[in-house]
Amino acid sequence: MASDARFEDAYSKPIRLEALDIEDLQVISTLCQDAIVLGQDISWQISKRRLTLLLNRFRWEEYSVEPERVRSLLIFNDVKKVSSKAIVRGDIGNIYSLLSLKFELNDEVSGHFTITFADEALIFISAECLDVKLQDVTRPYKSPSGHKPKHEE
Repeated sequence: MASDARFEDAYSKPIRLEALDIEDLQVISTLCQDAIVLGQDISWQISKRRLTLLLNRFRWEEYSVEPERVRSLLIFNDVKKVSSKAIVRGDIGNIYSLLSLKFELNDEVSGHFTITFADEALIFISAECLDVKLQDVTRPYKSPSGHKPKHEE
């Protein structure tokens, strides 16, 4: 019986990061830039107060002759409310390209996140605090496009 590939079989270690302040979130935002998210891979678990996105993340942290991606979980904890613009959760046909993550304080601890995607799609999150995790969950794979993402200046 064949077994699934494990990240540990790859040549580098999986990313497992936690952001508890704005500087940490900037690092995670940079690593998530150009990640691809399917509508079906956005999960708002109200009872657990958690929003999770399963990303096809471009591996900016690793130089490779052939550009690579990896499946990663982006987890927002202590979430009170989620809303969106131009996002259809659960729809297999919708594909979103993540551009950035931002957090703005409402008071000393609580605040709101804005997840910005291409084509003006947005997710807004009201949270009790800044608590975000990024965790690679698969082995890296060759980027289907074969190219590094490019941005117009």
